[in-house]
Amino acid sequence: MNAMTLSLFGDILDKLNTALLVQDRYKLILTGLKNTLLMAVFATIIGTLIGVIVAVIKYFAQGNKKLA
Repeated sequence: MNAMTLSLFGDILDKLNTALLVQDRYKLILTGLKNTLLMAVFATIIGTLIGVIVAVIKYFAQGNKKLA
């Protein structure tokens, strides 16, 4: 690598350090990650419940002529 490339990487790392560590913006990223994971967990639970309800309805509808 030449000196210009190393200088560019050093500049980028310095800006990341300032933005994330010095200005405490990593806390915003962690909060967003926590919220995203919570939404994913609840969406999975709700989707599973809906799927179970539909499967139970379809199972019991097979023997019932009025529902099928």
